[in-house]
Amino acid sequence: MRDKINGELLLVSFCTISMIGMLATVLLDYHRISIEKLYPAVDFEWTEPTKAAPEFPRLDFGKDAGQTTPCKDAKVEWSYTCATQMDYSLLEQQKTGNKWLARIKIDSVHARLWLPIKTILPENAITALKEHEIGHVEICKRVYEDSDKFARAAIEMVLKRTYSGEGDTLDEAISNAVKMAGADINNEYQPHTQAVAQDVSEIYDFLQLKKGATPEQSIEEAFETYKSGKPRRL
Repeated sequence: MRDKINGELLLVSFCTISMIGMLATVLLDYHRISIEKLYPAVDFEWTEPTKAAPEFPRLDFGKDAGQTTPCKDAKVEWSYTCATQMDYSLLEQQKTGNKWLARIKIDSVHARLWLPIKTILPENAITALKEHEIGHVEICKRVYEDSDKFARAAIEMVLKRTYSGEGDTLDEAISNAVKMAGADINNEYQPHTQAVAQDVSEIYDFLQLKKGATPEQSIEEAFETYKSGKPRRL
């Protein structure tokens, strides 16, 4: 009986120690990662009034009877930016001939996220076209809502790796290694932000061709279509 109790106590102790270790790891990673998320910056740029030409792609949004507007005269540009500052430990340095090789471990990362959005419209744009382009802005904002989560996941991945860089000096070799880590973060971050906004926007444009489709309806349907796994490149 005593052996059984001792065994149960050992099991409880082992589980407790494991949980404490896991909690310590989570807290350590939390302090190694800091994310500053800025509000989306929406800017409007007005271009010279234009006339619709037959050879341009056209959309008839229906709200302004008898008016059509060339799509190429209006667009929305966006950029999901993730700038990083890193602290690192130098694990190894080696000079071969005139070249330096450095291997580093990233200790902590501060990421600064922001989303500049530029809406370009002709001065004579009809109301329906303005509302359509603002729909793209809303798509970008919605995708941005979870951007800090994806940035954190990308940083956690980098913290588990080591990076090597080469250069004419040791500082240059270290700098190149740090740049590789930064590139890995962006390469992991962009598919969940920039690419998603692009895919959903393409679906949105297609849905807006339906007669009577409002931007609000098309936005919701575009996200649902994207989430359902239907073809995303139209």
